[in-house]
Amino acid sequence: PPCRPFRPTRQSLPIGLSPLSGPVPAELSSLTTLVQLVTDQNSLSGTVPAQLSSLTQLELLWMGQNSLSGTVPAELSSLTVLEGLYLGQNSLSGTVPGQLLRLSSSLFSLDLSKNLLSGTIPAGLLAPEISLEDNQLSGTVPQQLCSATAECDLESNLGLACPDSDCQQHCQLNSTCAAPAMLLDAVDFSAESKEGGSDGGVNVLIVCLVVGAAVAVAALLGLAVQRMRSSSPRPEEQVPFPKAPGMPMYESVSSLEQL
Repeated sequence: PPCRPFRPTRQSLPIGLSPLSGPVPAELSSLTTLVQLVTDQNSLSGTVPAQLSSLTQLELLWMGQNSLSGTVPAELSSLTVLEGLYLGQNSLSGTVPGQLLRLSSSLFSLDLSKNLLSGTIPAGLLAPEISLEDNQLSGTVPQQLCSATAECDLESNLGLACPDSDCQQHCQLNSTCAAPAMLLDAVDFSAESKEGGSDGGVNVLIVCLVVGAAVAVAALLGLAVQRMRSSSPRPEEQVPFPKAPGMPMYESVSSLEQL
């Protein structure tokens, strides 16, 4: 939804929910007094025109639910009074432009969800409402993004790592987010070990060798005992039956039992 109730005025161009297709005309940049540009839920294709940065009075740019491709134009950072930027549910690729940080003082709502965006989230990117869900973002979520946003949705970005459990819950990150965070902690630990010298690595190697040798010795002993048991004759074959004159000769206890 828009960041505030839609106001149809002469400075607004509401062409959302219309059967429009084709590229977004770059000529829209000539409407320099435009305050709201709404073209959502159409079949618009092509890129988001960088020329829209000329609309310096624009407060709402809503172009979600189309078939737009290309990148998020960094030039949009020139829209210094922009309150709502909605480019979700398209096929935009590339990264989240770091230049959007310039909009932090005016931006109320940022929606880049359900695109093909990759890379990391720029540190310092702030707005009361941020939706970057269902992209291909990676790296660690900036702590400030978790603490300074009223609504934050980063769900379905499997490459993102959570700084802590509170951030995971606040930004609606799925449970798989915790695994990369643990991996990052392990990498940091390795780096600390390197800084402290090679003693840590040598100690780990020695422990691994000792444990491996103990396991090997135990396995060999078990195998030797098993072979000894399998090669020993049965007790009944070791005890001969005493022979006496005039009696049939029985070779063993087992042959007597057969009688």
